[in-house]
Amino acid sequence: SRLRSGMIASLRVAATGATVQVTVVPLTAIVRSKEAASSYAVFVVEDQGGKQVARQRSVTLGETEGNTIAVTSGVRAGERVITAGAPLVADGEAVQVIP
Repeated sequence: SRLRSGMIASLRVAATGATVQVTVVPLTAIVRSKEAASSYAVFVVEDQGGKQVARQRSVTLGETEGNTIAVTSGVRAGERVITAGAPLVADGEAVQVIP
């Protein structure tokens, strides 16, 4: 018997290799890098002199899943990434974190 158009099948896909944990961010956090037009970046929030400041970081992107994308380098787990309004932010600009 063969699967034909309109038929439904159930299958199991075996996991291949070890599971690797990666940092993911929402797609809305990704902006074009100011350093290189063909590169991407995110803005992270850093504390400087009691103020919260946006800093642009170049990132290497991995695979997407839904509305998130893996960041394979450039940002570490636990860092605060600007996810809303990122294209409107400038490097070094004071920001206010809204939880």
